[in-house]
Amino acid sequence: MANFVKLNGYDVEDTIAREKINNMGNYSTNEVNTGQTWIDNKPIYRKVFVKTDFKDVTHSYAHDIENLDQFIKIEGMFYTPTESVGNNVYQFPFDSTNGEGLYLTANNSTFSIVNKGEHDYTGITCIITLYYTKTN
Repeated sequence: MANFVKLNGYDVEDTIAREKINNMGNYSTNEVNTGQTWIDNKPIYRKVFVKTDFKDVTHSYAHDIENLDQFIKIEGMFYTPTESVGNNVYQFPFDSTNGEGLYLTANNSTFSIVNKGEHDYTGITCIITLYYTKTN
C-alpha cells in the first residue's frame, strides 16, 4: 500500500510529493523541474549557470535547453575575485552612477551578459538562473 501525504491540499503518493518538495529549493547546473507550473499549466524548469570567463564586452553562452517553449524569468548576480559571496554582491540588472552597467538577455539558444558601457568587468563571477517552460 502506498504512503500518501498532503501537497497543496491533495493526497499525493509520498515519492512524488517528496520529489516536488525537494525540487522547490534545489538549485543545480542541471535542469530541474521546480514542481511549479506556469499559467498555461506547463511545468517550470530551472537551470543555473556559473560563469567566470566574462570579459569586458558582451558575451553569449549556449544554454543547451532542449525543447524550450518560453522563458519565465531570468535572474542573476555577480561579484569580483577580490570579494566573496558574503561581500558586495551585485544583482542584474546593474547600473552604476555613470550610466554603465550589466544586464541579461536570452533567446532560443543562448543567454547573454551585456555590458552597456566601457567598464572592464574582467574576472567577475556571474551566477545566472534561467526559469522556463518546455514544448513537451
